[in-house]
Amino acid sequence: MLVLAAARTSTSNTGRWARIHQHNWAKIRCHSHRIAPWVSGLSAMVAGAVLVPVGVAIGHPLVALLGFPVLGFGTGLAYRLSLVVLTKGSEPARQGALASLYGAVTYGAATVGSLAAGLIGNLIGLKSTIVGIFLLIAVFSAWFTACAPRLRDGREIEVA
Repeated sequence: MLVLAAARTSTSNTGRWARIHQHNWAKIRCHSHRIAPWVSGLSAMVAGAVLVPVGVAIGHPLVALLGFPVLGFGTGLAYRLSLVVLTKGSEPARQGALASLYGAVTYGAATVGSLAAGLIGNLIGLKSTIVGIFLLIAVFSAWFTACAPRLRDGREIEVA
């Protein structure tokens, strides 16, 4: 009985903890457009994609390793903001269809890109391929930064 009571207490505490943190995360999401409305994921993608080849060029792996989380943060933010902007204002059924199509196209593009990178890496060498890919990511991200969705465009919840 004591173990069952401890399990119940633990579950209720976990549930309470999750509700508190979910509420706090919702507040951050609702107000992030006020803190930094100009932020776009592509800016971080440019920074991360430049850090990796710079780290390779100067022979400093920590610089290159720093680029990966920065690039990942930017990619995640850009993915989310683009999805929100794409589905914003649609009916729920249409949102589901658009989100599925968006996911299929982006994952398909990632698959084709990965296969192409592997093929090119086998042909010209892995180091040259990796540096080239990251520089292409940096150039295209910089090119599209001006028209990329910003945090101000991705508001999901209207704040009164």
